[in-house]
Amino acid sequence: MLRHLQPAYDRWRLRRLLASGIPSYLKLPFDYLATPGLQLPSEVQSKRKLVEHQRTAMLDSPLKQVSIYYSPKPESSGTHATATLRPEHGEVMEFDIARIASHTSISTYWGTFLHLLASSAASKNILELGTCAGISGCYLSSVPTCQNFWTIEASEGLSNIARKNLAAISDKATVFNGLFDDVLDDLLPELGEKKLDFVWIDGHHERVATIHYFQRLIPHLSKGAIVLFDDVSWSADMRQSWEELAHWPGFEYTFDLKTLKGLGIWSGGETVPRFDFVAKPFGKIHLGDPQGWKTNASNQHR
Repeated sequence: MLRHLQPAYDRWRLRRLLASGIPSYLKLPFDYLATPGLQLPSEVQSKRKLVEHQRTAMLDSPLKQVSIYYSPKPESSGTHATATLRPEHGEVMEFDIARIASHTSISTYWGTFLHLLASSAASKNILELGTCAGISGCYLSSVPTCQNFWTIEASEGLSNIARKNLAAISDKATVFNGLFDDVLDDLLPELGEKKLDFVWIDGHHERVATIHYFQRLIPHLSKGAIVLFDDVSWSADMRQSWEELAHWPGFEYTFDLKTLKGLGIWSGGETVPRFDFVAKPFGKIHLGDPQGWKTNASNQHR
C-alpha cells in the first residue's frame, strides 16, 4: 500500500543522512540507491555497457554447466569466529551457465552501485572474495583509480570464465583459484606496504565464515577503507552476522543498503560505528531460504 511513497521517503532520509556529516563521496552511490532512474554520468553508462556485453557473451559459451561451491549451512564451522579459524566449505553443485549469468552473478543494478561506490571513493587496491563469473569484478576493476584488483574463487570453472571476462575489461585484475583462506595465506603477506581500500565479501555466506574472513583482513585495511558484505539477508544466519558486523568496533560508519548489502567505513581502533539504513523497504526484513540446503537443489543461487 505504501510502496508508491518509498522513493520520496528514501530521498528525504538520504538528505538528512548526507547533512549529518557522513563522507561526501557517498552522495552519488547513495543517490543512486534512493532515486529510481537517476541519470548517471556518461562514463559510467559506457563502462556498464561494456560489462553487460560480457555477461551476454557468456550465454554463447559452448560450456553449459559449471561446478560451484554452495555456501554451507549455519554452524558448519562451529559457533565462534576467529581470525585463525579455517571454515568448512560447502557442497559442490552443478549450475547452468545461463543461471550464473542472469541470477548468481551480480545484477546490473548492484554492479553499477559497486562501480559508483569504488569510483567515488577513488579506491586503488581492491579485494573481492567470491569472484563468480567476474561480472562484479568487471565493475570494480574498471574504476579509473584502480591500481590492483585481486579476486578469489574456489570453483575452477568459474575462475576460468572470470579471467576471460575480466581480461576484456581491465588489465588490473588477478584471479586466484582456491579456497579463500588458502589464497589469503599467500596473498596477504605479498601485499607488503599496500593497504586494501575496498573489500567486497561475496562468498561463503555463513555467519562464522563471514566474520572470520573480515577478521583476517582487518590488519590490511587502510584508514577509511570500504568493506562491503553481500547477501546480508540471504538467511537468518547471515542476517545475524551483519547485525554483529554493523556494530563492530573500528568501523566509523555502517550502513544497511536496502537490507541486502552491508557497508562499513573502517577507521580502526575502538570506534563505535554510527549505523543507519539506506533505502530500507517498508515492512519487515525479508530473510532468504537458501534452496541449496534442500533436496535436489541444483541450479539455484549459491
